Amino acid sequence: MATELRLNGARNGAYKVNSHNSGRSDLRIQLLGPVRVRRGVHEVDLGSTQQKGLLSLLALAAGQQVSRYRLSRALWGPSPPSSWANALQVYVARLRRVLEPDRPSRAASRLLPSIGDGYALMVEPDTVDALRFRRLLHRAAVAHRRCATDVLTTDEPPTGRDAAAERLLDWYLTIAHGCCRLVNPRHDGVPPPAHPSSPPFRAEPGAALDYLTNEADNLPPVVRYAGARGSTTTAWRLAYLLFPFYLSRTRPADFLECARLGLQAAEHAGDRRARALMLNVAGVAANVAHRMADSTDLHREQIVSWQELGEPVREAGAWNNLGIAHAWLNQHGDALAAYQHALALADAAGDLVLAAIALDNIGDAARDLGDLDLSEQSLNRALETWRVLANLQGQGQALLGLARTAHFRSDNDTAMRCLTQAIELQRYVGDERMAALTLHWTGKARLDQGQTLAAKEDLQRAHALCRDMNDEHGESAVLTTLAAAYLQLDDFGAAHDCLLQAQTLRSHVPDPLEHGRLHYYISDLATRLGDSQRAITHLDQAIASLTGAGCIEARRLLQLITVAQNQDQGR
Repeated sequence: MATELRLNGARNGAYKVNSHNSGRSDLRIQLLGPVRVRRGVHEVDLGSTQQKGLLSLLALAAGQQVSRYRLSRALWGPSPPSSWANALQVYVARLRRVLEPDRPSRAASRLLPSIGDGYALMVEPDTVDALRFRRLLHRAAVAHRRCATDVLTTDEPPTGRDAAAERLLDWYLTIAHGCCRLVNPRHDGVPPPAHPSSPPFRAEPGAALDYLTNEADNLPPVVRYAGARGSTTTAWRLAYLLFPFYLSRTRPADFLECARLGLQAAEHAGDRRARALMLNVAGVAANVAHRMADSTDLHREQIVSWQELGEPVREAGAWNNLGIAHAWLNQHGDALAAYQHALALADAAGDLVLAAIALDNIGDAARDLGDLDLSEQSLNRALETWRVLANLQGQGQALLGLARTAHFRSDNDTAMRCLTQAIELQRYVGDERMAALTLHWTGKARLDQGQTLAAKEDLQRAHALCRDMNDEHGESAVLTTLAAAYLQLDDFGAAHDCLLQAQTLRSHVPDPLEHGRLHYYISDLATRLGDSQRAITHLDQAIASLTGAGCIEARRLLQLITVAQNQDQGR
């Protein structure tokens, strides 16, 4: 069950608990582990799993209204039964009866009142263990000279400190393992938690990712706390299990921090295999954070580790990731060679998943090198393999790759068909990182077809996703393309604002292709505004950056610039 709730404070207009409207202060709600409620020393019988799920959702919002729509999505998913409204009312009525046994039958509930188009559980946040630990973790994160152990020692009674700490760490291992199992079941380098409990979300990738998104601010502090407490195995396992979440929802700085802490914990534990696993996670995190030199070094180191450990399948994965780092460094020939080596290892091991990943990557590298036939052939093989494996996330990625190859063939119909299929799959599995990239390319394709207003809508949605994921590279790239849409609409003010934001973000994450695109559109804007000197300056910067990028998109844009310059000279 996905909460779809953010715990970063009250929403605008949210109803908050205060001294005049609060419910019972003797209730204690346990969400870390099995869902339980105690009134004093007595445990409350919460009834069915759905009622426990409803209580969890309301408790996580302690004192804030949760709409009936959000509750229905969390309890039943995107397609709730036709009777969901009645069922929700029944669950609420039952919870009211067990939580307020002394309330007169006709009296309004003070603990679980109806508010607007929803309900609120009127309890103080500290009565909910998950929220109390969240507060403690954040106190630890901002108290630079105090570790989480000190905070827990201060805030928890002496008799409960160890049990509280274990429950906290077990809970985060449970939700991270549950998400990992749903989103990427092959990411299985660690055993299940020692004290497993049922994760608080539906058994669907999107639901798991949504739940962890709501917990995202807590994740680095929990990994840090585990390491500070001396639980090095828990620390690296938790960082490892969070890998599929961060790949889908990005948050580069958090990803990098968790990976760093996990690698450090694995090294302290003296576990060679754990260190190799975390070298992979740290290398990918460095890639996502656009620290490509670090990523390359980490992947080379893990290749050696897997060779020493005699694990060719893991080695194949490392070669794939090394190739991605080469591609970001515009070393496209080296990238292709790394992917082909990964494919050979995967084929020898009979590993279809790694083979499909390698084929996806070969398709991308071949496209960047201008070999569109090899690109299309490899991506079609990848798509067929993902379909055999019934892997929706992989299908979405292969379809995006095919769309991009079709785009450079000027086959707009195929590109749009593949993009439409890709975005449907990515939304279904909750892969927001790839959905943002697909929406961006959809916007590009629509711009080429003159569908400017539709392109603007796609790009605005892509921008919102990148911003929510703290993906500065993606956000800057989308803003640059959004500026191109505004230029087509002759909205120079909006184009200027987009380019200014894109330039600020791009200063944090250098990239030759995107740097070139940015200066190209700044030059275009300057030309339209009659500032010819600035236009020439930025066009020169665009040409220099695009020449260094070396990919097909950069070469195509350079061709457009050359044609335009020749036309100007002919006038």
